Amino acid sequence: MPSYFRASAPIFSDELIAALQECGVENLETYNLDLFDPDNGQTYTNYKVVNIVGLIAAADMQQSDEPSLNEVDTDSLINGTSKTGGRYFFRLAESTNTLIVHEKVKQHLLAKGFTDLAFYEPSKVAL
Repeated sequence: MPSYFRASAPIFSDELIAALQECGVENLETYNLDLFDPDNGQTYTNYKVVNIVGLIAAADMQQSDEPSLNEVDTDSLINGTSKTGGRYFFRLAESTNTLIVHEKVKQHLLAKGFTDLAFYEPSKVAL
């Protein structure tokens, strides 16, 4: 089973949550979940629905080509690192379905063996 399910409320494995917390991610609220697999009839209890607390406006919209908060042009997105408040993992206020992951967190997760996660440079994806 994957460590992350992209859904309207993201679903993380307990192992992923523990790894995130190990490297300083503190803004997670978790809720128990029974995940049923209709293909094999198994119920998984090692997953949680996750609320990533706090949206962070980390784009300088005056420097961006696209003034709309709903469609940020990632080629002109300027990461305001001073705006993150020291958070290593957060949702971007300008595109709430986007999870921003600090390089420290990315490297930690890869070192822990989370090979099923994909990480993209903001300039290479459409937010």
